[in-house]
Amino acid sequence: MNYTMKTFIANNGERFSQLYETDKPGLPLFYPTAFIARSVRPSTTHETQKVYLAVIRRICEWESTRNIDLAICFQSRIFLSAMQIDDLANYLRASKLGSRGSVISSPKYNTYIAYAAVYLRWLAQEVITDSNTRDIRDAIEEQDKILLEKKRRKAGSKSAREQRILAATLSAEARNLLFDLFEHPFASIQQPQNFGPRLRNVVMLRVLYETGMRVGELLSLKLKNIIEAGGGDSAYLEIGRNHNDAVDNRLHQPVAKTLGRRVPISESLEDQLKEYSVGAD
Repeated sequence: MNYTMKTFIANNGERFSQLYETDKPGLPLFYPTAFIARSVRPSTTHETQKVYLAVIRRICEWESTRNIDLAICFQSRIFLSAMQIDDLANYLRASKLGSRGSVISSPKYNTYIAYAAVYLRWLAQEVITDSNTRDIRDAIEEQDKILLEKKRRKAGSKSAREQRILAATLSAEARNLLFDLFEHPFASIQQPQNFGPRLRNVVMLRVLYETGMRVGELLSLKLKNIIEAGGGDSAYLEIGRNHNDAVDNRLHQPVAKTLGRRVPISESLEDQLKEYSVGAD
């Protein structure tokens, strides 16, 4: 059975997602919807909710392919065996985008295992009426423990990671070409109607290069976030947490992943941002 995730925007701008059976799109799945609404949505961002739903979707797919209904099993006090937990962990780790046999990264897999454990624990406690009795509580704890033990340990040393990062840096030639583009954004542009898009693209690339901010943070920037230099201080970009922005009508809204902060920028980038903002006005 196939499952799909649908995203909606509430009247107040809040984004929320729900899980559906692909061939029965009328109503969302009951337990995943109840879990997100009551245990996840009140205290997390929409992006985190989507990761939870991605994990739950894999669990539902695993149930379907193994002809298992976890809600019924838990209700009957039947918990996952060690072999089933191994099988579920392998299913969570398999990559859906790569070639057959490829797997997702270890950090992503560890997140999937952690979120799967939270959901399965909630589901068991939800469907078992006497889940607080000692034997049921111990069984849930044991299932939770075995699943969390499937997390993968971090591999590789810090120096090895630094070497990989250095190997991935731009060559001197590529860096010079990039700097030349920053200083002469309209080189080789002939048609006037292409000046605006070119300046926008160059400014976006330069912001990413100079500040190192995430793409989601860049895409959520507005003109009001450009704070000009003054009083001896350099100009900076103000990155704020803009989750569920009612003005932003994009269904999948780009958002800042971290807390709000100020990122200083160079004088030349400030001038270029001013040039762009005049054209945008």
